[in-house]
Amino acid sequence: MLAFTSVIASQVLDQDLYKLESDQLVNMLTYRSGKETRQSNERKLKKALMDAYDNDLESVNEEWGTDFPSWGRPLQRFTLTKS
Repeated sequence: MLAFTSVIASQVLDQDLYKLESDQLVNMLTYRSGKETRQSNERKLKKALMDAYDNDLESVNEEWGTDFPSWGRPLQRFTLTKS
């Protein structure tokens, strides 16, 4: 995350922080991956989970105490998507 320090600093330094609404400040200090990056990361995560559990969703459900019907559901525990 340190790679984004200069980007954040340039956004913050150009503003009067005392005049910003809280949501404006949060948006300036928050990084969001692009859609393609998120999709790529989700594919990698799904593959890693499937590899770790030898493609056995039943093992995931047993170990995690869940009842996921498909591999997409466990991914929702690890990903956050702003609606």
